[in-house]
Amino acid sequence: MSDPIDRVFDSVYMVYSTSAGLISNSVEIIKSKSLEINEGIIGNANKMLEKLPNGYGYAFGKNGSGVVDVPPPSTYETCCNWVSKNKKLLILSLTGSLLLCSYILKEIHENEENKKIRKRRANKLPNGARYETILIIGSPLNHSIQKLIRDLNQRSFIIYITVSNEQELKIIEMEDSIDIRSLLISYESNKTIKDSLNKFKQILLTPIKPFQHSISHYLNLKSILIIPDYTHFPKGLINEIPINEWQRIINSHFLNQIGLINCGLFDIIRENNLRKEKIEKINGLYLNDDEIIENNGKNQIIDIGGDTKLIFINFIKNQISNNCNFPESLSILLKNQLYDTIYKDIQYYNNLNINKSHQSKTFLETLKSYFIKEPRSINFVNISRLTVKYSPSLNTKDSMLLDSSSMDRFYDTNFSISKLFITWKQFWQTKFFNTTTASKRLSSTKLHHQIFDMIYSKDILKKNYYID
Repeated sequence: MSDPIDRVFDSVYMVYSTSAGLISNSVEIIKSKSLEINEGIIGNANKMLEKLPNGYGYAFGKNGSGVVDVPPPSTYETCCNWVSKNKKLLILSLTGSLLLCSYILKEIHENEENKKIRKRRANKLPNGARYETILIIGSPLNHSIQKLIRDLNQRSFIIYITVSNEQELKIIEMEDSIDIRSLLISYESNKTIKDSLNKFKQILLTPIKPFQHSISHYLNLKSILIIPDYTHFPKGLINEIPINEWQRIINSHFLNQIGLINCGLFDIIRENNLRKEKIEKINGLYLNDDEIIENNGKNQIIDIGGDTKLIFINFIKNQISNNCNFPESLSILLKNQLYDTIYKDIQYYNNLNINKSHQSKTFLETLKSYFIKEPRSINFVNISRLTVKYSPSLNTKDSMLLDSSSMDRFYDTNFSISKLFITWKQFWQTKFFNTTTASKRLSSTKLHHQIFDMIYSKDILKKNYYID
């Protein structure tokens, strides 16, 4: 039988041993946990320090004691880090720069291509002779038509102007240029009108030698301008105007134009468009052999400047000026109705030719035609109208005043990168805030430039153009 005292000592020893083991294990657990927490804090601190600028190169040691110097990153590493962090910004910047460069190069190329149009000069033959022709249907008694004839002559065109009496013929004969010529038209009947137009056709079909020992060439009809007389309107009550004045107004603004159209005016335009490339080739305006090789073997025309245009030019008084009398209002009504009808008929035949050509095409060919311009039909007629709104001057009958047009100033300004924003600012201010309201005398230069640009356009003209 064991002694009770021994059992007490044994129990105390067991309790002591168990307690010592528990305490030792607790201390080890506390040490390990503290090291894990310390390493996590140090790691987070190092990450925060890495984001500091160069020169703050310090980091905690792994044991948590003190700091350790870290060398600054190299230039290459800095660039790589910046690129990796700003990939999207870099891609957007490069894309924008490429688009801007492409736009600038495109504008430079177009400016070079349109350099001849900027100078506003007609094409000439390699030997310097003129061959581009304009037919003006109007009265040379009108001072504005006289200015237009002289301007076109200075721009190297050959001008034919219709005359119907001796007075008009003498005015043309007084012009100091062999390239300003008259075309006598008698409006007595369809036969006389056809005979006059056939004479003009024969002129276009006849080879011409500009000087001795030169090669023969043909004229190319560039445009037909129809300009009714807008200056001679009788004033007074209806019962005070004689019948011959009414006949003159109706004939000049309506019947004479219908007679020309009925007797083959459109046929002259279509036939000239049909033989246009042949004329350019005979006139020596195709690229020569050396230029063909440089142009990837394509035998192209140097510069045609578009097809033959039919342009109606009307002058209408501004509403600010005196109210139009009845004969003038009647002429405006007749001209508008006539032009709208002619334009509708021409567009019908133009669209009919397009629809017929599309009917025989496959789906892929039709889709391709929307992106690649095709040669126009031989029956196509490029027609447009230029309306000039003017205020008559009190000094002379044919002088005019024209309100300053912000769009014309913006249109006439030659393109340049340095002027682009200034020009747009001026256009915005004048268009929406009316900063300029003063009237100026109609600049013949502005009018002539607009007419030339319409004549020389290589695109299909809009139905209406305005200068107001």
